[in-house]
Amino acid sequence: MVGSFNEEERIGVIEMLWDVAYSDSVLTGDEDALIRRVAGLIYVSDWERGEAKRRVTQRLEDNPGQ
Repeated sequence: MVGSFNEEERIGVIEMLWDVAYSDSVLTGDEDALIRRVAGLIYVSDWERGEAKRRVTQRLEDNPGQ
């Protein structure tokens, strides 16, 4: 499965997971652990996972209520 997705698409999946995790404005430890596990399974580095999280949280700060 991973072979059919390029790096940008795999990072996009992680970013979408962060969007879902923050959809209620609260990140639980279980959500964080799940995203960490999925990122490892689809070969997204810890750094890229963190950058995806940063982009999502920045977007939420820039556009509150959306």
